[in-house]
Amino acid sequence: MTAPDHHALQTFVPRMLALPSRPRPQDEERSSDDSKVTFCISYGVNDADTQSFTIDRKKLSTSSVVYSSISSDAQKDNSGTEQIIVSDVDPWIFSTFHSYVEKDRVELGAWEHEIPGETISTPNDPTRWSWSLLADCYIFSETSGAPGFRQRLLEIMQTKYYQKRPVVAGFPPPAVIDKIYSKTQRGSPVRRLLAYMRLDMPGFSTSQEATDFNKTYHHRFLSEATAMLQQRVAAATCAACFVDSRSLGKKTCTSTFHSLQCLKDNAFSGWCLCHEHDNDEDKEDCQERRKANEWRFMDATTRD
Repeated sequence: MTAPDHHALQTFVPRMLALPSRPRPQDEERSSDDSKVTFCISYGVNDADTQSFTIDRKKLSTSSVVYSSISSDAQKDNSGTEQIIVSDVDPWIFSTFHSYVEKDRVELGAWEHEIPGETISTPNDPTRWSWSLLADCYIFSETSGAPGFRQRLLEIMQTKYYQKRPVVAGFPPPAVIDKIYSKTQRGSPVRRLLAYMRLDMPGFSTSQEATDFNKTYHHRFLSEATAMLQQRVAAATCAACFVDSRSLGKKTCTSTFHSLQCLKDNAFSGWCLCHEHDNDEDKEDCQERRKANEWRFMDATTRD
């Protein structure tokens, strides 16, 4: 059996559409709605192999605009389960989406994977996955109109980069940045996150290291990170912002290029800075997940 290529390209869906409120999971129980839909993901040479994922239709309706829509055209098989064949999605990536919809978690638990050249020793800890796989999952979240899944991927990428244990991750490689910038639009949350991550990188030891970095990374990514840095520097050297930082709510800076907030914004301390929460409850849930991961941001023990 030929293993799927989890780096397969996805077709971009321009914008994220609104979904009904997502029900809270209750100890991993399925919805009381018995209606199911099975997605048969084909892959391999000539799409000869398939992997099936059965999803609660009610949960799907609150998780993905695209897959909820196409499931309405599914035909029931002999067992009474609706089925639909999909050939343009990697089953490895779809398995993470399946886990999110069914269990409200992002993990590789629905399928035994054997991918040449890559070993996932911790399938239930996505912060240990490669940047490439996380990028593919994020792109899938945008193409499938799944804002909740997209939100989780953002949190995972943040945690992976800023955590100090169990491992320390480096900055995403150029190929991953290229993939993200070729498959997302300007203003995408992941682009903002990457720019903030770049500003939080340790300084280069030599000017040659900085030059080499700038030569290898995507020009739009560098441009967006540079613009953010320029705003931060402008705020740091602004006399009016200096006065505002010591006043109680008084604002004297009139710049249209920067604000005092540019100096304060940070994707680690301001955890939800790049997020697009639907409501206060969604943001509170995000903050609770952040607190649960507090141990990760303590002293490092192992380097990736």
